[in-house]
Amino acid sequence: MNRSAVLPVAALALACALTGCGGQGSAATPPAAPSAAPAAFDVGVSGTSFTGVPSSISPGTVTMTFDNPTSATHMAAIGRLAESHSADEIVPFLTSTQGQQGLPPWLDLVGGVDDLDGGHRGSWTGDLAAGHYALLSLSPDAQGVPDVAGGMLAPFDVKGATSTSAKKPDAGATVTHGTGASLTMTAIPAGTTALRLVDDDATAHTVDITAIRPGRTFDDVVQEAQQGNGVPPSLIRLGGTVVPAHGSVTAGIEAAQAGVTYVVFDIEHVGEGAIAHVTAG
Repeated sequence: MNRSAVLPVAALALACALTGCGGQGSAATPPAAPSAAPAAFDVGVSGTSFTGVPSSISPGTVTMTFDNPTSATHMAAIGRLAESHSADEIVPFLTSTQGQQGLPPWLDLVGGVDDLDGGHRGSWTGDLAAGHYALLSLSPDAQGVPDVAGGMLAPFDVKGATSTSAKKPDAGATVTHGTGASLTMTAIPAGTTALRLVDDDATAHTVDITAIRPGRTFDDVVQEAQQGNGVPPSLIRLGGTVVPAHGSVTAGIEAAQAGVTYVVFDIEHVGEGAIAHVTAG
């Protein structure tokens, strides 16, 4: 999930299971089996913090649902930390001279839900390998300061036995990022609640999902985009995510409404034509 458009130039309760032994003269009680880390979890926003982020989750296919009950735009991006680095280093880096050029090289955005307007809900289903991660929001406030600087950051680990219970939800439509700036989207039946995002390129790409606001048209979106001021105001941000090279993920959306036009794009290549739109029906 490349956030150069946000950066210049470009929650946690640790669950501990305690087991005891029988008293003197009694048989020892066998240790309780450790509870499995979740393969699915729901996160939200309270003030300037995330809520619902578990301390650890199982490796394998994971579903994260993100609910944004606020009036502001936020994201819940999943970043993998390189060994020897921690989430505590992220904000100091971003506020340093190096941070003016973008994200730290030891933080790799691998999934999550991209910009989500207030009052909306989205989800991400993808694969996570064992390691140290952080959930963070790089959405800017009115002054252009990313949420993470105000505390919207939560570390978590991916560890334990690989989960085999999680499955990717059925997708009602497919968005395909081809080589370069090629981006296509299939028809979206009304009621669709998930889009399969596919990357056929040798490079990871971020695909954002939006819908045109009532009373606006795709022509309005194009005209606003030409002004170069970021995501056109005629669009409702509904999430999106980074898609790995030669891979796929599933992005959950609120049920598609007939007559609403959905727009997907790769903001890094939208000027080259990496944008597609389809009206649900």
